[in-house]
Amino acid sequence: MYSIIDIETTGAHAIHNRITEIAILNFDGEKITDQFISFVRPDSHIPFFISYLTGITNDMVNEAPAFEEIAEAIDSFTQNRVLVAHNAHFDYSFLKQAFQRTGKNFQRKTLCTLRLSRKILPGHRKYSLDHLCRSLVIESLPCHRAESDARSALHLFTHLIRCDREGIIASFLKKKQPEIHYPPHLALTQATALPESAGVYFFLDKSGRVLYIGKAKNLRSRIRGHFSGTSSTKAKTLLMNQIHHIQYEVCGTELIAMLRESALIKKHFPPFNTAQKISENNYGAYAYEDGKGYVRFGIKKLKATDRPLASFALLQEARHFLEEKRKQFHLCPKFCGLQQAAGACFDVALNLCGGACSGKESAEVYNQRAVQAKDSLKTESKTFIIVEKGRMETERSVVLVEDGKYLGYGFTSNTTAQEFQVLKENIEHQKDNREVQMILQSYLFKNTGCQIIFPA
Repeated sequence: MYSIIDIETTGAHAIHNRITEIAILNFDGEKITDQFISFVRPDSHIPFFISYLTGITNDMVNEAPAFEEIAEAIDSFTQNRVLVAHNAHFDYSFLKQAFQRTGKNFQRKTLCTLRLSRKILPGHRKYSLDHLCRSLVIESLPCHRAESDARSALHLFTHLIRCDREGIIASFLKKKQPEIHYPPHLALTQATALPESAGVYFFLDKSGRVLYIGKAKNLRSRIRGHFSGTSSTKAKTLLMNQIHHIQYEVCGTELIAMLRESALIKKHFPPFNTAQKISENNYGAYAYEDGKGYVRFGIKKLKATDRPLASFALLQEARHFLEEKRKQFHLCPKFCGLQQAAGACFDVALNLCGGACSGKESAEVYNQRAVQAKDSLKTESKTFIIVEKGRMETERSVVLVEDGKYLGYGFTSNTTAQEFQVLKENIEHQKDNREVQMILQSYLFKNTGCQIIFPA
């Protein structure tokens, strides 16, 4: 009937990251009838911050089966069942991608306990699995491990079944694709003919004036999303009533789509692009010397005049970045702004910190490593070309950063060239600004597997 599922992964993106642990509990509506629990060898490195969060280390999965070794068992175990998970899109997208890598298609109906909870249990301040379990006094609490989280999701699901007096679960199971409400003046053929490619899109009024500019990894899916659902805010209604045409540019990659969107918004100032999206929550990493002479690092929101050592779109990205630097240069987590403690950091007791925060290690000795870390923020990877797929199979895209400054992007039909100067000749020059720097840093942080070419 149901398969309650939870997975742990090496990161947040199904295309670039891999599954490290999976738990499936088959549930007949009253009890667990069978279970499948296994580590999964990801054949890629588990980042430190993921191990810190889940407790799953590289050593724990080195001897585990690869996904292709257990794919058939998972397929059989969940056959003719509805997959149930908290934030089901995350788990389901990783499963579909993992099966796709084995050459197989994986299709199941899904139920999301997060979405169901919002409908059946309105009024909660938060709808995370942990918060709901604590609020509902569910004994099995999630701890970022697959089996415990799956059991927590199961207990939540059974509670939802008991509380569902309006048949909401049944209505979710009957749902097909969300209903599409196209703008009244838009020719349907324009929306249905969109490609499933990364690019930028333009909503135009009857005179051809640009109303809105957006970017997408999948143009067709993104624009359908604009017209799906029942949301009817004043701004959306006004926009919908003015759209007469859709135009688009295929960009090949999400990165170029983001860079192109940023430049086009500044060129056209569309009335429904109220602000550059990425500028709402910018954070910077800074270094300073405290009263005792120790070099410290910190994170704070950026202001227009700030000049940080590095900038990030999200606070989580900034913290993860400093955590990697802390580990690389053996720095104190308290002095990196990653722990708050009145005295020494928590790592001192575990012999994971040299004791600068307790006075055991002198500023002179500690600062040798801290200054190296600071200098690495200012100098690493400042001239390079990012090489990814192009707009078609016969070309590649290139993005150039030189001396820390974004110079532009381009496309080349030479699919084998690896020389920096050869690739540089394809660049169409663009303007650099802080928002573009944010886009580049955030993209490189999330897409560690993309190809980088450095000058000889």
